[in-house]
Amino acid sequence: MAIDVFLPVIFLVILIILTALLSFVGWQLFLFLSELRQALKRINDLIDNGEKKFEQLTSPFKTLGSFVDGAKSSIKAIDGFVSWLNKNQHDKKKD
Repeated sequence: MAIDVFLPVIFLVILIILTALLSFVGWQLFLFLSELRQALKRINDLIDNGEKKFEQLTSPFKTLGSFVDGAKSSIKAIDGFVSWLNKNQHDKKKD
């Protein structure tokens, strides 16, 4: 009969201990996830800053590339114009 009296008390004590333990583990998990979130936010900011710096470094080279493309187009236009002039002079000589 004594075991029938102590068994519910033992289950209640075990239930209270497990509840406290799981609450503690849940709180620690919450703290860990919030720290992880902050760390990932910092990493994201670092990557964004690195990307901006890289863009600033490569911007002059992109501008230089555009300048070179423009110069090539100008040279082709001048070459076409000179060819047209030479063709006209050649045709005038034949006449």
